[in-house]
Amino acid sequence: MVEKFLSANISDAEFVALFMEALSTELSNEEEVRQQIELFPLGEVGVPQGSALSALCANIVLADFDTRLNGRGILTVRYLDDFVILGKDRRAVLKAWGQAQQILRSLGMECHDPSEGTGKAAMGEIAIGFEFLSFHIDDRDVFPSDNARKDFLTDLRDTIDHAKKNISAAKDERRRAEPRFVQSLNLLDQKIRGWGDAFSATNKKIVLAQLDAEIDKMLSAYFGWFAKFRNGRNASHIRRLTGIALVVDGEAK
Repeated sequence: MVEKFLSANISDAEFVALFMEALSTELSNEEEVRQQIELFPLGEVGVPQGSALSALCANIVLADFDTRLNGRGILTVRYLDDFVILGKDRRAVLKAWGQAQQILRSLGMECHDPSEGTGKAAMGEIAIGFEFLSFHIDDRDVFPSDNARKDFLTDLRDTIDHAKKNISAAKDERRRAEPRFVQSLNLLDQKIRGWGDAFSATNKKIVLAQLDAEIDKMLSAYFGWFAKFRNGRNASHIRRLTGIALVVDGEAK
């Protein structure tokens, strides 16, 4: 379907061939990645997870899905393979849900059924609220879900714990670019900025303020730990632990 779409809309046959070749996956180390083999679909079906082309291919394949599942009182919002169907009443949504299943089956796809209670899909009133793309959404507010917030804080704690291990293992010896205290702060900043950008649609700002309060506690404890750890060490060792280069650590030519 993707190749047919490209050929119909792009006159450059070489580009189409290159695009299709980029979708194929060949593993030279299949034995080494056997436990993660499902991330690398082989043959003619599937695009490797993380591929920059996956979103484009999803939009090409599901273009008809998007068109047919919008209108006549139904609004369907899709992001890659996640979608939510909104309607004025249960009957209208169930009818659209049935149509969605039919379209996906015609494409050789399937989706989670909210009636099965697996936690992968749900159905209910907007006023009660629902989760979509790690957001909690109800008739008034949009904010990060409980799980999204918990996972975020866990990731930051893990980052600090990993940094502590690196710093604790560091000796007073020539250092190149090994991550230390300063580098860990930069990494934390990147994670926090990225997460904040991803959830910038939040309109319940108190949720974000509460997260910042938790992060402040983490950072305060981390700063205190590092202040104690550096005590009693000479100036060069402290520089290296901090993650600021020494001129004498320059690489010999």
